[in-house]
This record gives sequence, structure tokens and C-alpha cells, in this order.
Amino acid sequence: MLFKRILISISICFSIYKPVLSELQTQQFFNNTGGLIDRYSPIIVPTKYATDIQNIQFDTRGQLLKRSGSELDNTTNLTVSTVTGLGYLQSITGTSFFAAIVGTNVWTTGNTYNGTYTNVTGTITLTASADGINQAQFTRFKDFAVACNNSDPPIRILNSSAFRIVEATTGAKTCESFNNYLLLGNTSESGTSYGSRIRWSDLNSITSWPANNYFDVEPDDGDSIVAIKKYQGNLYVFKKRSIYEGIITGGAGAEAFIFRPVARGIGAWAKNSVKVIDQKGIV
Repeated sequence: MLFKRILISISICFSIYKPVLSELQTQQFFNNTGGLIDRYSPIIVPTKYATDIQNIQFDTRGQLLKRSGSELDNTTNLTVSTVTGLGYLQSITGTSFFAAIVGTNVWTTGNTYNGTYTNVTGTITLTASADGINQAQFTRFKDFAVACNNSDPPIRILNSSAFRIVEATTGAKTCESFNNYLLLGNTSESGTSYGSRIRWSDLNSITSWPANNYFDVEPDDGDSIVAIKKYQGNLYVFKKRSIYEGIITGGAGAEAFIFRPVARGIGAWAKNSVKVIDQKGIV
């Protein structure tokens, strides 16, 4: 009899407590498989669509926030030509800095975005892009900022100097650092384009690039690599119509990575449109 009373008490407590929990819960996410739409009234938008969003950005947790506005940097050095790349290097042992690719020059400044810029181009020759198509993508490898555009060999940049990574390729459209390797994607090598190739450096090196350190990601699919992105402990390669995961094998040199498909029929068409949201994933 005592056992039955205990069960009844637990049952009553649960039935009282459960509605309180449900009232505290809020709906934060919805199935937005339809995308953005602006040809309906806000009150009759189909369930799986969202209205066109203005002045909104994702925060690091994947939630929507009102954009706080932008800061215009009209420093003379940044207005002489089209800016095709801007990156920030959070240095490990040296000085952190901003790097900007403007026309055919590389400029750097200190921690202040609108500070004084220094031309560190040196002997590098860059392809100008008045229409902005030749965009550069930045990543960090140790104390270097690394920039890859659509036409030229990759560049390694310090606060006061810039050099070609000539040991690797004559061109790479995308780049990413991962587990102390620097990876280049969609490469040009000795005048030949390899749209499906991922090439990587030696471990902990930005100047050592063994000839066999590469993997051709489904080279006969008629597609090419658009972007490489890391998220937490994973590495992903985006083509226009497919996505792959890069896996560290535990081997060395040419055996360090393999790449396996994780999605078909979906990918990315612009390298700088692929963004990482901390603790949420890749957008």
C-alpha cells in the first residue's frame, strides 16, 4: 500500500511539473528548407520559408542579432584601388595585425583596423581585379597570415613583409590550416590546373611541400573545389555540388589525409560565402 502511494505521488508531481517546463520553452529554430522569400505578406508566408531579412547577422551561437553597423575605413591606402581581401592575424608569438590586398599591393596595419597601413608587397606580383572577382581568402598558419586568390600563388604575410609560397604551387584558389598542416585547394601546378586537388605542407612547415603530398577529390566529376573550412575537429571541402570530409589518417607525408563524400547535390559557389559559426556548424 505504501509503494502504491509513492507511485501516485510521483505521478502527480510529474503531471504538475511538466506543464511548467513546456511554458518556459521557446521556439528558436524552424525548418527553413524553402529559403528567403519576399513576394508574400508576412502573415501568409509558407511554413518552411522565411521573410527577407535585413540588417541581421548570425552571432557565434547561430542566433539572429540586429547588425550593429559597419565602420568605414577610408584610409588613403585602401581607396587607391579595389580591396579584394582583408584578414586579421591573431599572432601566437609575434604582433597581431590586419592585412589587406588592394589592387596589386599588400598592406598591413596593427591591431587597429583604421590605423596606419604599410605597403609590404616587396617583390610580389599580384593580378589586379578592378571588378573584385579575384578575391583573396585568408587563413592563419602559426604566425603567418596566408592569402589565396583566384589567379596567383599563395602569399604568406607577416606584419612587415610578404612572400610567395613558391614551394607549393603556382596558384591556389582556397586555403585552410588544420592540425599544423597548411592545405591548398584547386591548385595550378607548372601551368596545369587541378580543380579537384588538395595539397598540403609538411607538418609544422609553411615552406616544405613534398611533391606527393596531395589528394585528388573525385577528379572526374566535372566539378572543382570552391572552399576548404575547418569546424572544431573536422575538415570539410566544398565543391559546387558536393561536400567532403578530410580525415587525418595518422600517417605521414602523402598518407596524412584522405577525403570522403558527406553530401551530394549541394555545395558552395563562392569561397567567401562559406562561414563557420562557433558551436553550431558551417553556413
